Amino acid sequence: MRRFICALACLMLFCLSALAEDGEFVGGGRAGYLDGAYFMSVDEGETQALVRIEGGKAYVAQRADAYGGMVSMGGALYMLRRTGDTWEIVGINGGGEWQVYGFEAGRQASGLGARDGSLFVLVDGVLHIVYPEQKQCLQLAGAQMSEYALVGDVAYYVSADSLSEHKLASEEGDMAEAQAGSLCAVELSTGKKTVLLAEGASELKYYDGTLYFHSFADRYLMLSGDGVAIAGRLYGYDVASGEFTKLTDGYDWDYAVGPGGVLVCREDGLILLGADGAESVVQLLPACAELARAENALVCYDPETQTFTVLPDSGAPVTAQ
Repeated sequence: MRRFICALACLMLFCLSALAEDGEFVGGGRAGYLDGAYFMSVDEGETQALVRIEGGKAYVAQRADAYGGMVSMGGALYMLRRTGDTWEIVGINGGGEWQVYGFEAGRQASGLGARDGSLFVLVDGVLHIVYPEQKQCLQLAGAQMSEYALVGDVAYYVSADSLSEHKLASEEGDMAEAQAGSLCAVELSTGKKTVLLAEGASELKYYDGTLYFHSFADRYLMLSGDGVAIAGRLYGYDVASGEFTKLTDGYDWDYAVGPGGVLVCREDGLILLGADGAESVVQLLPACAELARAENALVCYDPETQTFTVLPDSGAPVTAQ
């Protein structure tokens, strides 16, 4: 019994130490970077492929039933991978591949992120921390989350258990309906919860002190393959000041943030949103383009031509097929 209590105390110290770190949280996505190569997961129908992009070439590195995101940390690329009904976190580097942590069959894993040597993941919608060296996985909060970002010991997240209904009608009378979870914050050390935006948010991302998301408090109709759909305009939330800022009055099909600023995907291509309100075309892209942020670049994928375009934070774009 004493040994169990000591082990539990050690794990709690690990947990509190990780939450006290000041390092920047990096949220995972569909793309990653490792040793000069970029990786991106793409759909193949019933399976997904992990594509390696290097030297102007793109080829399939491996396949799985599904990939749930990837993130670079400490000279390795970590990714969520599903085989059958079982998810696992695996790491790869120049020395090969290894299992970091395996989840019980039937449990859902998503939202892989990293900070200060620790990994974070949603297990059945609940935030957990994973210690790669110890192969330990501990729950951090009880709230149901669909997306999240960490700043200090605060988790900012889109709630999955407080959905709000939204309806909008087009001029032609077509009705669109959508559900969106509130944008919330929870202090992991105390459990104190705050609702930041009750109307809802989606596509939550964090970079350099700002949360980015589509706000359903400023919703509009967008054409989709099924007719019309409800979308939210792009906003930023300054974590230090608590102020919301609308980033554009226009629409976007997708967006990305990084050292170069905020980029949105529109019919004209990839658009840079200037701080002064000016907008400029950075790259021509097809309407079907899929965006994913890697460690030091934006990776764009055209599923119709199966072409990848890597836009480094510094340097010229590289196209691979």
